[in-house]
Amino acid sequence: MKTLSIRTLALLGALSMSWACGSTDGGTPPTTDTATGATDTTTAGADAGVDTAADKDTTSTSDTTAPADTTIQPDTTIQPDTAKAGDDVSSHDVGATDGGQTGGANSCVGRCGDYNGSAACQCDTACTNFGDCCTDYKSVCGCTVDSDCNKSGDKCVTATCKEGVCETSSSSSKCNDDNPCTKDTCDPKTGSCKNDNASDKTLCNTDTCKTAMVCTAGKCGGGKAKADDASCSDGNLCTLSDRCSSGSCAPGDANSCDDKNTCTKDSCDPKKGCAHAPDGAEGAKCEDGNVCTKDTTCKKSGACSGTALPANTACNDDNACTSDDKCSVYGSCYGTSKNCNDDKPCTTDSCDKKSGACKNQVKKDESYCSDGNTCTITDKCSGGKCVGVDLADGKSCSDSNSCTTPDKCVAGKCEGTPDPSKDGKSCSDGNPCTTADKCDNAGGCLGEVDVDKCDDGNGCTLDSCTKVSVYSSKCDHKPLKEGSSCDDGDLCTDNSTCTKGACEGGKSVCKDIFSDTIDCGSSKWTATPKATAKEVGWNADDTPSAPAAKSGKCSLNYNNGTNYDKKDAKGTSVESKGTMTSSAVDLPSAATTILAFWSYHGVESSTSYDIRTVSVSSDEFVKGGDTQTWTLANAKGSGTWAKVSYSLSKFVGKKVKIRFAFDTKDSVSNSTPGWFVDDVKVQQKN
Repeated sequence: MKTLSIRTLALLGALSMSWACGSTDGGTPPTTDTATGATDTTTAGADAGVDTAADKDTTSTSDTTAPADTTIQPDTTIQPDTAKAGDDVSSHDVGATDGGQTGGANSCVGRCGDYNGSAACQCDTACTNFGDCCTDYKSVCGCTVDSDCNKSGDKCVTATCKEGVCETSSSSSKCNDDNPCTKDTCDPKTGSCKNDNASDKTLCNTDTCKTAMVCTAGKCGGGKAKADDASCSDGNLCTLSDRCSSGSCAPGDANSCDDKNTCTKDSCDPKKGCAHAPDGAEGAKCEDGNVCTKDTTCKKSGACSGTALPANTACNDDNACTSDDKCSVYGSCYGTSKNCNDDKPCTTDSCDKKSGACKNQVKKDESYCSDGNTCTITDKCSGGKCVGVDLADGKSCSDSNSCTTPDKCVAGKCEGTPDPSKDGKSCSDGNPCTTADKCDNAGGCLGEVDVDKCDDGNGCTLDSCTKVSVYSSKCDHKPLKEGSSCDDGDLCTDNSTCTKGACEGGKSVCKDIFSDTIDCGSSKWTATPKATAKEVGWNADDTPSAPAAKSGKCSLNYNNGTNYDKKDAKGTSVESKGTMTSSAVDLPSAATTILAFWSYHGVESSTSYDIRTVSVSSDEFVKGGDTQTWTLANAKGSGTWAKVSYSLSKFVGKKVKIRFAFDTKDSVSNSTPGWFVDDVKVQQKN
């Protein structure tokens, strides 16, 4: 099941980047480079790195000192592009003098995002902090001096030009006396302020430890004190977890503002909060606080970044509420969350990150709850239990079982009658560890255990799935004893045993009919489409360098040499798909034949996206013809090389071709290495 948080964030990020700074029509169209005549469609992609291990922060603090919105003025200073014909617009061009507006490598036009030091030159939505990237950012984003910013003559507006951006304060900001008991106005012709008293008894609440405060003669007062230990804000962003005490807000712990980045100098301003200024020589070694990166160095922007460790590398996320911590393909450390749910609707369940202890705090009486019974109403907590009022017998209800009908209330419980017409129909048993759930003739919903749900690709672990909730499950991988028999994923080996946690095959009982260790540029395979440095597709090469080939130098792989994020002519991420097809292979008659290969994938762990299939056909893959297809489980073998084999008993004595096919199905989260295949063999079993 696709996780909503990751995909939603990625989609929102793509939307926010669709409007370019300095543009008044929602974006800057592709422009023509006057030096080369080429159309510049290069845009940078959003950072796809998602920290799936981030803990949900249950504490929120209202920022009462946010700066006023800035107004971005239209670009009025378009300059000719002076780029040379050899400029590479796909990366940071440090040699060209592109100061123009028509898509040179150092131009900001049409680009939004954060400059990361290695991707194409980009601007962010505020057009700041990229002077080292875009030479034209000041003129693109609207101003060079203060007088460029206030064209209306409104004397209540204060506008300044800061790094190419017009920062404008409204009239209410100029005349605000910070008194909620006055009505603040400004005369746009003279710029003079008026602060008239608000009506008496107007609610004001200036003290976060009081309620029902009201205005009297222009002053806020009165009110009722909140209970001690209630959360509050002392107005100082350099303190955390402020609490009420005797009607006053007592400051909490000091905010250290430590971003765990040795390339920045951390500081805190009571009104503005934490700041992290660059504080390190470019290229100097640093610590980014991420246990899943190595070779980290300081960047000019103050960022500390390096190379991500291989996926599934053991790590520690410093959270006692998680276990089995490991590095993700995005370079973040995450673990399996501890289940603190006591299945009681009248408790608030949480986990202490420091101790790992579960907390199940009983809710106050009269708190809203749901007892999960559709035959009760007005459910409320009482003494830690959820109690509702029974509906009258015979009322329609739902027993959450689609295999029964009609459902009716009987003595406060919902009872359904088995529906024989639904026998064999699809249903949901509420268990994420099962698949192919179907109704039986007794009104029950039964599913089959999903063997791929928790398969780690290691034959020396006993994989199991435990239901956590209707929507989530927990995988467990118990190591088998040393010397235990196991399945190494190869149909051509027998007597495989566990050795130091890995399944090692015994003696091979097959001989090779077809074998390809994948030479660079191998002529045994046809790619559709073929990958280039910019186009996503299949190739037989050694890029990207990670994970490298299983053996030799090259492998079959689907990407563009970096990732499998395909872009259209406007630079927008789109769905991509392609196939890699072998030359013909003659299979012997009256013999058992096997297809075997090694597979490595850095794609989404999903059953709906990034679909990887292997097909064998005797009639050129004609639709509905003599073809057999297997779909690989994306959860299996993620971030490691895994052996895969299939029986070709259907094709005895036939001439066949092998095809590897990949389809992203969408345009989201495609910025990881892709799919790799190596050491492909067709073997005859003795």
